[in-house]
Amino acid sequence: MEEDSQMELKQLTMEEKNKALDLFDTPVQFRPEALKMLSQQELKLILLMEKECIPEKELEKRIGEAGLARCPEALIASAYSRAVLCKVRDENGGLQYQVTDFYSRFPYYAQFEYEEYVRIPRARRELMNQWDLEVYMSYYEDVVKAKMRGEDVFMHDGDFMTLEEACEAVMKQDFICRVPCNCKYMMDVTDKPRDVCIHFRHDDNSAWDRGHGQRITAEQAVELLHEWNKRGLMPNGKPEEEGGFCNCDCPSCYPIQMAKKLGSQGKYPRAYWQIHWDESRCINCGRCTQVCNFQAFTMGEDKKVSFDPAKCWGCTVCTENCPKGAITRTPIK
Repeated sequence: MEEDSQMELKQLTMEEKNKALDLFDTPVQFRPEALKMLSQQELKLILLMEKECIPEKELEKRIGEAGLARCPEALIASAYSRAVLCKVRDENGGLQYQVTDFYSRFPYYAQFEYEEYVRIPRARRELMNQWDLEVYMSYYEDVVKAKMRGEDVFMHDGDFMTLEEACEAVMKQDFICRVPCNCKYMMDVTDKPRDVCIHFRHDDNSAWDRGHGQRITAEQAVELLHEWNKRGLMPNGKPEEEGGFCNCDCPSCYPIQMAKKLGSQGKYPRAYWQIHWDESRCINCGRCTQVCNFQAFTMGEDKKVSFDPAKCWGCTVCTENCPKGAITRTPIK
């Protein structure tokens, strides 16, 4: 297949490359990076398919007739795995494929081809992340603002969970898949665990269906959740509605980056608990300052802990990490 790929690249003119990148909705400023994210055969595949939804067998036929690959099925499978293609079902459930876009491909490149991703200079990666966050906010900003007004609307990664709630969620599942967190790999700034997304989905266009992720048992998931909690990762989402949940951190998490920009503290992600600190029971070990993502708990030069409730987002990670029970929580009414 690689031999085919090299042969096809030689036949691509700059005009053809640019047309393929246009069809892939690639921002002009990131075309050099897009050419690293797309194989030579994939560029040809984009030109072949354009924006059509094409039935699986028809696509195999077109690829064969175009001489694009010796094994059309393998090319389709590879492009689907790399999020260059997505699956679309017709009204009868028949399988079709469609080209995705740069916005869809970018996170998969960072998540699952990280060694290649980090070859891109950090300054360029930061520009791509800024662009990506702007696009992300253009899709979801209005929903978050609706939640801020008190409207009962669904938004992914919109509810902080306690450790107990996260463990209860995974214990109900028959299928659990551990997947790299796109935010953490794209941002590439955290020293905390990164393979921390818990998926229950394995349907079309899920990471598992594309060939990614690690199947784990409920018991293994519970063990991981406890480990991640000790590192300050925050379970976030509505598992039953979203088909899983992430374990977020700052400053990586895109939803929390958006929440900070919009000022949606307490509303999105929704906090269900009020945090209380009993200074008389505190031994100033600093554990809370290590796990708090929002600098609500800090340690001064005098080596004493202080708590600023105004900075607290109610994620509850601190309550599960205080060795003396000096941090407690009560439900927000």
